[in-house]
Amino acid sequence: MGNAAEHSTAVLAAIKNRVDLSFGIAIGSSTQIALFVAPLLVLLSCLIVPQPMDLVLTRGEALAVIFFAGKR
Repeated sequence: MGNAAEHSTAVLAAIKNRVDLSFGIAIGSSTQIALFVAPLLVLLSCLIVPQPMDLVLTRGEALAVIFFAGKR
């Protein structure tokens, strides 16, 4: 539910022509998912299913995560 509120705030900011704020909110929300939720799901899959998920990122995805995490 938290990310839904962030996305609606980003849309409302964009409607009010505050694109910089909207972009910042969207990047922050995406970074939060990439750095916390995805690894957490990988760890939980080790406990739940017989063949766990892996967290393999392409070079571009890894660079994007590093670049945008440094912007926060």
